[in-house]
Amino acid sequence: MVLDNECYGETGGQMSHTAATANLVGVAQACGIKDARTLETMAEIEAFASGLQDVASGPRFASVKIDAANLERVLSNRDGMFVLTRLRGSLGFGPI
Repeated sequence: MVLDNECYGETGGQMSHTAATANLVGVAQACGIKDARTLETMAEIEAFASGLQDVASGPRFASVKIDAANLERVLSNRDGMFVLTRLRGSLGFGPI
C-alpha cells in the first residue's frame, strides 16, 4: 500500500510525479502484480482490506489516494541518547 497525496509535503507542497505522469498501479502491473489498483473511497479500502488475508491470491498493490491537507506535524525526537535511553528502557534495560 502506498498512501499518495500527490505532493511533496516536506518541501512546500509541490506536485509529485504521481499527480501528473507516474502511474504506480501501472508499475505494479508491469512487475507482475495482477491485483493492483487505486483506492479513493473508504468503501474501496474496506473491500480491498477484506481480502488481504488470502495469501493464495499472490501479492497485491494499492495506491490509496489521500488528502494533501497541510496538517500540524509532530516530529519524533532526533537526539540519539534520548532515543537510545528510551529504547533501552522499553526493553527492560537500565540507562547507559
